[in-house]
Amino acid sequence: MKLTISAFRDITAFILQGSGEAHFPDLEIRYVPNAEVAHLDLKNGEADLVFMSYDDTLSMYFEEDYTDIIAVMPVHGGILNLTGEMSATTGKNRVGIDTDSGYARALRLYLEKSLPADQYNKLSFIKAGATNIRYDELIQGNIDATLLNPPFSYLPGAPSITRMYDAIGPYQGVIVNVTRRWLTIPANQQTIKQFAQEYYARVSSMRLQPEKTIEELRAFYDQLTQSEAEAIYQRLWSEDGLAQDSTFDPARLAGTEKIYTHDSGVSIKSPRSWVCGVL
Repeated sequence: MKLTISAFRDITAFILQGSGEAHFPDLEIRYVPNAEVAHLDLKNGEADLVFMSYDDTLSMYFEEDYTDIIAVMPVHGGILNLTGEMSATTGKNRVGIDTDSGYARALRLYLEKSLPADQYNKLSFIKAGATNIRYDELIQGNIDATLLNPPFSYLPGAPSITRMYDAIGPYQGVIVNVTRRWLTIPANQQTIKQFAQEYYARVSSMRLQPEKTIEELRAFYDQLTQSEAEAIYQRLWSEDGLAQDSTFDPARLAGTEKIYTHDSGVSIKSPRSWVCGVL
């Protein structure tokens, strides 16, 4: 099974590479600096599988008119925390986002609803790259607040302002995308099924073996303390945590679609021709 993958360096990296066991021996993984590169990797055939947010799938399908995209596997519900510090009195108003799509839509909606209009209008949204890059920008003081997910939302220098699930409810974060033309090839259909089986088996083993997984987290992320690794592990199984099989959660999909429509003005209608399960 040979697969090329484009992904963000969030907890996805640990799932794919964080075990000493050879779960995915034939993967070639490229970690992208932002969602725009992920979009291009799918369009240009640079990757077979592209891990990115469901909002980005919608953005490509509806706004970029790229109807060749199809979502085949759920990965997680965002697992998002707004981190850092925001203060109108001290001028901490630089908010880091990746691109205008993706998690940025959920963040803008939350801030628009939670802040007075005069404070919201003073926010400066800075395109600071993918999750790992935004964490670096946060601790270096180049941005004041940003959305992060594990492991970065549990590292020093990223104090939590709010857990986004508490603010926005069910949300579909990262999913696996392929192209329809790639999926029409019978060998690829078998390959993605095999990958999905191995991927969810890895997630299941993580849940069933907490002590082993916590040790693996500490080994994979060099500077994690025991308490940080334990906190990350616990968060993976929360309401917005890891998908444990290939079934898409309708509530998560609908939650993201509602936010997408609010931000873009594009209405989403069923059936979802851009979503197709693999098992």
